[in-house]
Amino acid sequence: MPPVLHLLATLIVAPYTVLAIGFLLAGRMIASGSIWKALDLILTAFVWLVPWGAIGFMLATVALAGLGFATEYRRIASALLAAIAVATLLVLIAMPTQWPGAGELLFLAPCFGAAVIALAGVLRAPSP
Repeated sequence: MPPVLHLLATLIVAPYTVLAIGFLLAGRMIASGSIWKALDLILTAFVWLVPWGAIGFMLATVALAGLGFATEYRRIASALLAAIAVATLLVLIAMPTQWPGAGELLFLAPCFGAAVIALAGVLRAPSP
């Protein structure tokens, strides 16, 4: 996969990953059982996410995008990006209680396209 295409796919997948993380956090909060446990979970997540989670997510995104520019790591970067995109799509499709409609599928189309592009980068023939 060309490096610019990998960078574009990484930038497409990043917001969907944030949304999937938010859905997982909301699911844990709802499953906690009481308002006080939910509030404790929100505060604990907030205290951790604000200083470390946001910085870590940005550094991981930049590192993944940077790996796509190194020729020897491009296939690994494509595999990581494909795994993240597929996991994100699974969370975004599986978390709601009903099958997504046409609007939701249209919303998820760029992430699906980025996953296909990343998988194509993994499966392409090696260069001589």
